[in-house]
Amino acid sequence: MIYPDLEIYVKGQRPEDLLSWVNERVGIVSQQEVKRGGKETFEMMVGDPPCLCLLICRVNGTYSSIWFNGRDLPWSSDVGCATDCANTFDTEVRCQDPEGDAWLSIKGMRQSIVEW
Repeated sequence: MIYPDLEIYVKGQRPEDLLSWVNERVGIVSQQEVKRGGKETFEMMVGDPPCLCLLICRVNGTYSSIWFNGRDLPWSSDVGCATDCANTFDTEVRCQDPEGDAWLSIKGMRQSIVEW
């Protein structure tokens, strides 16, 4: 199943590194920095065809949110996106479990359910 949007939460990475990862994976067409609720936020159009992507820095403690609002992406699920990002940065990435309402913590090839 391909989801209409993807969202992951990446632990402890600098915004410029996350922006670089997004650009390498899908290509950033346009980007602007804005403040939303006091959080450093980047609004981007990414991919081909372009879709909206938001990077909200430090949205939950040390975690930054990356949200893609599109279907034409290299990943078919939050788990695929989170696994790619976790392996790239060798850090924990969290996402929603596609099988239920739980949250998954992904680091390397390990997945576990976490309370959040």
